[in-house]
Amino acid sequence: MSLVWLLVSWLVLPSGGSPAVEPEDLESLDPLLVELVEERAAAVAARPGDAGAHGELALVYEANRMWPEARASYENAVRLAPGDLPWRFHLALTRRQTGDFEGALALYRALAAERPDFAPAAQRLGEALLDAGEVAAARAAFEKLIDLAPRAPHGYAGLGDALLRQGDAAAAATALEHAVALAPGYRAARYLLGTAYLRLGRRDEAERELARGVGAAVEQLPDPLAPRLETYAVGLTDRLSRAGAEIAAGRPERAAALLEEARAAHPANVTLLNNLAIAYLRQGRLDEARELLDEARQREPAKFSTYLNLASWALRAGRLDEALGFAADAVARAPDLAQPHLTRAEILARRGRFDDARGSYRRAVDLAPDLLPAWLGLARVSHALGERDDARAALAEARRIAPRHPLVLRLEEELRQGE
Repeated sequence: MSLVWLLVSWLVLPSGGSPAVEPEDLESLDPLLVELVEERAAAVAARPGDAGAHGELALVYEANRMWPEARASYENAVRLAPGDLPWRFHLALTRRQTGDFEGALALYRALAAERPDFAPAAQRLGEALLDAGEVAAARAAFEKLIDLAPRAPHGYAGLGDALLRQGDAAAAATALEHAVALAPGYRAARYLLGTAYLRLGRRDEAERELARGVGAAVEQLPDPLAPRLETYAVGLTDRLSRAGAEIAAGRPERAAALLEEARAAHPANVTLLNNLAIAYLRQGRLDEARELLDEARQREPAKFSTYLNLASWALRAGRLDEALGFAADAVARAPDLAQPHLTRAEILARRGRFDDARGSYRRAVDLAPDLLPAWLGLARVSHALGERDDARAALAEARRIAPRHPLVLRLEEELRQGE
């Protein structure tokens, strides 16, 4: 979509307000998004002079990455309530997303000056300054962010980026090491740390960190509107992401609710069917999960993840032979991915076929050297086969990846007692 989509009238209404910003081709959008846009636009029509109504519509557009529409709606909200910090903060964000970098930077400067205690503005200001090539000012903004949020990794990651641009790789590495110590899963910080190590000649460490962080985006500190943004992200990709987070957090029933609603609009989407099946499996709803997985396999027979989920279903149903068969099907469809080999190895280990399991674990770590479960599994089966040196070597790799992980510590104790 382009900027010409917008059907925006800037005529001031008798109430002193503005009309709702609407996309030109509303019907081409996801049905769930159409419903939400129409609901929020109706609220604006009822209260055209209410900044909050325009702001809520802007949040819908931002949550679904409709940046021109979001920017125009935030402009309406800020015009009606120029002192409202959240609307101005998100207006700056949408200016940047629509290519108005100077306008975004000017607004971030103003916000940071008016609210020096507002950490999200300090982070965004630092990023905008980096984009503008004002590295020294960006460094100062990130140092301010560290003062405001010392237990968050964002300030240290930004500071590390600025230091790298200033040519101080040693200081950058120190800042970035602090960032990953606070948040080991912060992939953008790991990539920057790999870059710092590379410049310092620490090639092995650099390769490891670069691999851990490749393709990562900078994470943002949440602002007060972040929870509402999340609820407005109704597109399929967003729902899948939110459902995955709910499953990871141990709330499969919430994931199922999100995906069941999305399924009404996307009944044939195989990724959705698989994710909903996972949510059902986590709830013990085995028959419903198997029905979804059979449908997914029928719709897209080559999708390897369906066979991995079928293997999980078979394990939960106590059918180890079927689980092994499904894992082999996954390996056949994705031989160059680590996860199918890991799944097959774990099933073989459960069946006591330790030598075969060892081969699959080794293939998994060859493909993904930082795959912690594979190193742990390899250590266990090597120990079971009486190969103590191999077990210790695999455990050392696991310790390298996650030295304080409970599973690593537990296996260390088990191997120690078994010697």
